[in-house]
Amino acid sequence: MISNLNLDHERALIDALATLHKKSLNIYNRLHSIQEDIGFVNYVHESYPDFPLLRMLDIILQDF
Repeated sequence: MISNLNLDHERALIDALATLHKKSLNIYNRLHSIQEDIGFVNYVHESYPDFPLLRMLDIILQDF
């Protein structure tokens, strides 16, 4: 019985660490994507400086 408790505890710890790892990769990927988007927007803006920059309102509204 004690060994089952230890295995359950160990499995819970492994699952928790795996979840933390996935979330940290997800945060990294999101920040990396944002950085790439900023570079693209800046590139387009430099190519067409007379066009105004507008943020994407549909994404902002999804947060509410």
